[in-house]
Parts: sequence; C-alpha cells; structure tokens
Amino acid sequence: MATLYERMGGDNAVFLAIIHFFEQIGEDKDLQPFFKNISISALQVHQLKLFKVIFGPEEDKPDQDEFMNFMLATHTRLFRDYGLDETHFDKVAMCFVRALEELQADQEIIDEAVAVLSPLRDVFELGAKVAAQEKKLSPEELKLLPTTTAKNMHNPEPTVLPDPCHIDIPSWLTETLQENSEEGEVRAWTRHMIDRFGAEGDTLVADTFLDMPYMNHHVYCASILQLAFLPEGNDPFDLLQMVRFPRGPNKPRLCEALWLRMIDGFETTCNKMNMKAATIALGVENLKFHSYAFPAKKEVRRCGGATAPHVLKRVRHATFDVSGIEKSLDSRSEHTATSCASTRSSLEESSMADPSMGELTLTDKDDSESTSGSPKVVKPRKSMRKSGKPKKSVWRKLLGWTTIQ
Repeated sequence: MATLYERMGGDNAVFLAIIHFFEQIGEDKDLQPFFKNISISALQVHQLKLFKVIFGPEEDKPDQDEFMNFMLATHTRLFRDYGLDETHFDKVAMCFVRALEELQADQEIIDEAVAVLSPLRDVFELGAKVAAQEKKLSPEELKLLPTTTAKNMHNPEPTVLPDPCHIDIPSWLTETLQENSEEGEVRAWTRHMIDRFGAEGDTLVADTFLDMPYMNHHVYCASILQLAFLPEGNDPFDLLQMVRFPRGPNKPRLCEALWLRMIDGFETTCNKMNMKAATIALGVENLKFHSYAFPAKKEVRRCGGATAPHVLKRVRHATFDVSGIEKSLDSRSEHTATSCASTRSSLEESSMADPSMGELTLTDKDDSESTSGSPKVVKPRKSMRKSGKPKKSVWRKLLGWTTIQ
C-alpha cells in the first residue's frame, strides 16, 4: 500500500506544498516573529526531511516519545524567547491545510496529514508551560532540574527545556560585528551564511551543507564567524574540529575546495552586512590560513545541491554516533592560547589516529558511498503504532551530532 507521502505526490509535490505552506505562514503577522533571522530555504529542506519520516513508511517512523522529545528540543529557543505556544501551533496547522487545499489535494489526504500532526499540539502546550516556569527560577535553580521529556511531562515537579544545540556566543564576536558592520546580531549573520551555503547559494557547497542536520546550521556558521575573527592568543582547535566535520565526528572531513568556496560565501555575507573592508580582509585571511586542516581534492563534482539524492533521501539508516563529543559546545569559545603550530600538529594527529576521517567525496552516487563507518543502531523504544515491528531512531539525523546525550 502506498504511503501518505507517496499519495501526496512524493518529493516534488510535497516540496511544492511546503513552499505554499511557508507563503501562508509569511502572511500571518502572529507567526512572522518566529521566523526572524531564519533561512527559509534551509528550513524548507528540513521540513521535507521531516515529512518524509512522519508521512512515510510505518517501519521508518520513530516511537512517540522520541518524536515529542525531538519537537521540544527543536523549538526550545522559540518557547523561551518568543512565547511560542499551542495557539501558534493551531495557526501553523491551518497554514498547512490551506497549502494543501491550494494544490487541490484530496480531502482524505488532508485529513490523514492533520491526524498525524495533531498530537504535536501537546508538545507546544507543554513547551510554553515549562518556559513560563523557567522564568520564575534562578539560573542556579535551573541547573538542578531534570530535562523535560515525554516520560516526565505529566509529573508535577518542575523541569527545564532541552537545548541540545545551544552555543554561547562570546561577547568579543558580537562587539566585533557591531563595531565593524551594520549588523551586530549573530543570527542575522548566520542566516545569510546559511542561504549562501544552501539552496540559494553555491550548489557544490549545498551538496554537503544541506546534508548536515538542520539544527547544526546556526552552530556551524557561528563557528566559522568565531574562527574568522578569533582574537590573537585564543586556541582555534575546537572551532576547526567543528567546521572540518560538517556531517559529524568520524565522518569524512570537508575538503579544501569546498572550504575555499565557503570562504567565498563568508566574504559575500560580510559585504552584504556592509562590513569594513579591512575587517573583511582580515577574516578571509584568517580562514584561508586554516586551509591546511582540510584535505586537498583534485575534483569536486556537483550532485544536485539542495535536491541532491543524499539530501532528500529517506533518513531511516542515518543516525549519528555522538560518542566522540567530549565537551559541551558552550565551553569552547573562551579557550586559552596555544600556538597555531600546536593546533596544526594536534589536527594532524587526530586525523591519523582515526582512519575513518577520510576525504569528502561528492559524486552522483548515493550518500551511503560517500561516508565512512556504519550507522549507529539505536535501541528501539515505544512505537507510534499499536502493533508491528519496533522502529529505529531517526531523530539524530535531524537533530544533529551536537545533541548532548
């Protein structure tokens, strides 16, 4: 029997529906603030990946608890900073219905899609409630609380929202952007960089960048910004580790050719933000200096950009092993100084120690042939279905390897 995703028309039709969906959202003044400094083109690709899972084959669907935990984690910033709640979910759901109606989808398909999405309303109600409770507590008290999950959502004890992809932005970076450009907000910079690295920019870079989990995009681009303007005396090692492995640790490194194209995208962003020419030149020079950390490759072939098969493929076999992450991301921006030569030596030693860290190969073949190692199989949990085979975890592909386990 055909899946809901197939009956909706597959990749092309669903992506068209997503475009209409975001057009509807953009016309709603109550929803517009939630998408400030967000790359819509990258979010649309992420939405397609998500729909391929939740509207796809039953054997690919995650258990209900993982589904809810994923949605909580991906919306934490909006719950806390923008007051996202269940009323906004209702508005978004109506936008999706109108988008399907515009495309003259059968009512049966619309009703089935709504039935899949409706249980998520509880997540938005819970997220708003926990965010309101957090404001009444001190930072010290929040550190002592357990993380909000599907398992403890009905417990009366207070919890704290999950924030797996949080990154502390150092004050020196914000000051550098404010003093040398017309835009001092880091998220405005990363949004533009995401556009340049994604569907609206370099298709060769997009082949790799959009294959990165959506939740990592801001973290990745913020790391490039820090690396570009890192004050003298600070150790770049952890930042380099982040940008060298866009698909996660123990995956192929970004090659030098793509790194240089990313630097071009960074320079375009700097010009867009009207940054001082001398500051742009310094940032570009700093990034190019670190090219030694990226393996050389004679040829990088285009394989589709935002619509590459490995970007839009089913994600059932793609889960990340995050065991290599030993530090929280928020602890890496204020390291003390070591020499660049020491950093170069450390990078070379880490690459030699792990044989799986090979060169990134972009070809017309399926992505499974361009990455090394076997996907980590996560122990199944409660299924979304009442019966049938247990499901593999798929959410780490969407959440990203920065997830704190």
